[in-house]
Amino acid sequence: MNKKVAIVIPTFNRAGMVTRAIDTALAQTYPCQVIVCDHGSSDNTPEVIKEYGDKVIYIRKERQTPAKYPRKAGIPSKEPLK
Repeated sequence: MNKKVAIVIPTFNRAGMVTRAIDTALAQTYPCQVIVCDHGSSDNTPEVIKEYGDKVIYIRKERQTPAKYPRKAGIPSKEPLK
């Protein structure tokens, strides 16, 4: 039985650092779904994430929220695990 795995990456104003987390997640040897949850970044995080195209699922909240909310948003992702 193959288990499905998702990696949830919460971010806020870390456009310069989130790429490292995404690249690391995508480089895993076990297939996984990468979900980036942005809770209101005001830097260029959305543009950085868009460069990954369909390799990641991007969930964005328009206003800054406590860190637990973006994590929770990524867990029951509306997208089925690939």
